[in-house]
Amino acid sequence: MRDWEAIADHKRRFWTDRPTTIDERLRIADELRRYALSLHPDWPTREQREADLASHVRVSEALGRVRSRRRG
Repeated sequence: MRDWEAIADHKRRFWTDRPTTIDERLRIADELRRYALSLHPDWPTREQREADLASHVRVSEALGRVRSRRRG
């Protein structure tokens, strides 16, 4: 059985203790995307992309409300 808490702790420490540039983070994200595609070539589906976009829109709107309250 895997110790998921220890794994999560290790990942948290790894990324906290390791400064990365934006270029490196983008490269890592792209590698993860490519890996996911190798496992699931049909990912993301149209429905998943639409749900993801809707989520981004909700977050953007929420951040806009917070920003406007701070200015007011």
